[in-house]
Amino acid sequence: TYVAEVSRYNFKNAVKKAISKNSKKVLAMEHLEEIQLALLRDFQQAKKELHLKKEERTVDMVVFISIWLGMKHGIRPTELLNLTFNNIHYDDLNKNHRIECKGSKSKPDRTIYINQQTADVLKFYTDWVKGVMTVSKHDSFLYFFDAVKPKPLQSYNLVEKMRVFKKKHYLFENSDYELEFNLTNLRRSYGALIASQTTNK
Repeated sequence: TYVAEVSRYNFKNAVKKAISKNSKKVLAMEHLEEIQLALLRDFQQAKKELHLKKEERTVDMVVFISIWLGMKHGIRPTELLNLTFNNIHYDDLNKNHRIECKGSKSKPDRTIYINQQTADVLKFYTDWVKGVMTVSKHDSFLYFFDAVKPKPLQSYNLVEKMRVFKKKHYLFENSDYELEFNLTNLRRSYGALIASQTTNK
């Protein structure tokens, strides 16, 4: 109907305006594609290094997983740092894989459903971690392996790891400026992408 079309048009324009207003908070599609290609390069290399010793590996799977979950599933930084192996549930029969995210005082717990590709990536990461340390289902999912003894990842560790990832893959907004991305704007970019796909239906 006319009213429905007008409502859809207004909502779509509101999304565009929000993206434009928050351009520094939402990554452009071309930058998301560059990040995606960098992730794929790292994943291919990580598969070759799976059985190597920690000091022989060149890929940082901790930052890989952090970026992957932020960009593809909109996971919040707090949820990521609170994640344990026990929070990830694989359903190989029905493919209803999910992550039980633990929030903060201001954000409630929630469930994120993940596709088969992400489930496979998380299983690979688990095997990757087991090559370094023994894990139990209650252990933190993300560890800081650069220390002499692995310890649960902290937010400042992740900030530094993302900086190294950007430099490694030459991710720049232009010739002068390094591409600014973090878990917060990856999550916002995910939300904007979902919104744009919804309004185009």
